[in-house]
Amino acid sequence: VVFDLSNDPVKYARIQMENARQMWSRLDRTILPPGEDYSQLRQKFNWVLMYYFNQALTAMNYIGGQSFNRDRVGDPEGRLPFASVPADKQRESLALLSEYVFAPSAFAFSPELLNQLAPSRWSHWGSDSRARLDYPIHDMVLRVQSIVLQSLLSGDRLSRLRDLEVKTAPEEALTLPELFDSVQQSIWLEVLEAKDKKPEISSFRRSLQREHLNLLIAMVLRQSDVPEDARTLAWYELRQLDDEIRVALRKRGDDLDTYTKAHLEETRDRLLKALDAEIQSN
Repeated sequence: VVFDLSNDPVKYARIQMENARQMWSRLDRTILPPGEDYSQLRQKFNWVLMYYFNQALTAMNYIGGQSFNRDRVGDPEGRLPFASVPADKQRESLALLSEYVFAPSAFAFSPELLNQLAPSRWSHWGSDSRARLDYPIHDMVLRVQSIVLQSLLSGDRLSRLRDLEVKTAPEEALTLPELFDSVQQSIWLEVLEAKDKKPEISSFRRSLQREHLNLLIAMVLRQSDVPEDARTLAWYELRQLDDEIRVALRKRGDDLDTYTKAHLEETRDRLLKALDAEIQSN
């Protein structure tokens, strides 16, 4: 893996993502000297965000990953050409992404910090004077989450995971159902916990949930190139999600804020239409 800088890249990624959070916390406490340009703070914030994102990509390589050995036949202690990443390491990587990319608390910044992230007003040939002046925090966070989620549920990765189920011993593979279920539980946590407490879904979480819904619907409607087993699992996850949202609205609907109630009702409407849609063939 490129840029792992460790003999345990997943553990290293966790440590570095914690460091990134500490750097954000320090930026939040930073008192700029008189005459300082606020754009320096924005630049540092973006540097940390990119570093954080790169650590997530490093960990994600282990999900559905394989090692390729160049040993030759007859070499002392020769290894087979391919060896899958141990399932425990893949689960560790998935847990890291759930905690640091998909969790409700993954991205939390104070209004004071966000309102200091001003752009440079120096005009040059590479600047875009039409861009927003304030920091587009929702767009930036969703960009990171979307890239990770889309890669995690990409056709190539899902195909490799399906193949690895027959290339490893029974019970020693991260299966497609486990991946789909883990991702759904992480992203729709508020809905799954609605039986015990009122769901409060933040704007960041609503955006992430819509992205996840879009990916599952695209699979079901054959708008994405994924294995057939993945389409079936996407259909199954949508059915499960519909049941959970229906229960949440019935039990907590009167207590929900308008954002959350509208989001859940629109989500349920979309997924039901997808489940009832005619199959689109290529």
